[in-house]
Amino acid sequence: MWMIFSNFFQRQALAIAGWLLAALAVLALLLGARRSGRDAERARNAKELIKEAQHANKARRDVRDAYRRGDVPQRVQKFYIDTPE
Repeated sequence: MWMIFSNFFQRQALAIAGWLLAALAVLALLLGARRSGRDAERARNAKELIKEAQHANKARRDVRDAYRRGDVPQRVQKFYIDTPE
């Protein structure tokens, strides 16, 4: 009799352990996907930031060059600070 109960509980414990491992595997997969999504978003934001910085540098160079050529009106020149290259 004891042997029957023992076998029954062992099988149930193994089934519960299997379901628990499956749930943990799914959870790990979901958390890994979330983390990779965050990393991809950070990389995309970094690329956009670099692109904006390059655009700002180009605009600043254009203004500086126009100032040096004398193409900028006098009223604008007093607000512009010349920066070295």
